[in-house]
Amino acid sequence: MKLNLGCGLTAPIGWINIDRSPNLLLDQVRPVKRALGRLGLLSEAHMTSWPRNVFRVNVRKGLAYESGSIEAIYSSHMLEHIYLDEVTPILKECRRVICVGGVMRVALPDGEQWAAGLLAGDDRETGEPGLEFNKHLKAQPFARPSLQSRVVGVFGASPHRWQPTYSLVAKMFKDAGFVDVERREFLTGNLPDISSVEHRRDSLFIEAW
Repeated sequence: MKLNLGCGLTAPIGWINIDRSPNLLLDQVRPVKRALGRLGLLSEAHMTSWPRNVFRVNVRKGLAYESGSIEAIYSSHMLEHIYLDEVTPILKECRRVICVGGVMRVALPDGEQWAAGLLAGDDRETGEPGLEFNKHLKAQPFARPSLQSRVVGVFGASPHRWQPTYSLVAKMFKDAGFVDVERREFLTGNLPDISSVEHRRDSLFIEAW
C-alpha cells in the first residue's frame, strides 16, 4: 500500500489518497455547495468536485494501518499547514507504518530559497524583495479580510504555520526514528510511482527511510 497524505485533487489510482480539507466535506452536499457559490461565499476554485477516491482523515490522530504495512508515503505541501510541534508526532506515525525498505517523501516550500532571494535583493528603494518574501511566507493576508473572504477562507487552505528548511525537516525525520534522510530533485528519488503524485516543481524535496 502507498499513502498520499494531503493529496488535494491529486488522487491517482494505486494510492490511498488522504486529505482533511473542509471543502472535501462540503463536496458531499453539492446542493449546499452550489448555493454558497451563488451567494459568492465560495470561489470558483472551491466549486471543483473532489475525486471520489479521497478519504477525509485527520492524520494528527494517527494512521489506521498496521505497523510495517505501508510501502511508500508521499506528502506534498501539507506539513507546513500543521503546527510545528505536531509534525514530529505525525512523522513518527509514518515511521511506524512504513515497512522495511519503504520510503517517505515530502515536497515542501523552500524557506531557504526565499531567504536567499531576500538577502540578494536591494530593497532600499522599492521594497520588492521584502514584499516577495512575505508573499511566499503565506502566514497572513496582506489586507484585513472582509466577512466574505473570511467565510471563503474557511473552505480554503490554512496559512503556513512554519517555514521549512532542509536542516529543520531532516532533524524532525531523525527525531521521528528515520535513519537516512536525503535531499532530492523534482521527480528524482526512490519513491515508487513518483510521477503520478509529484507535480509541484518549485519545492524542497526530501526522502527518508
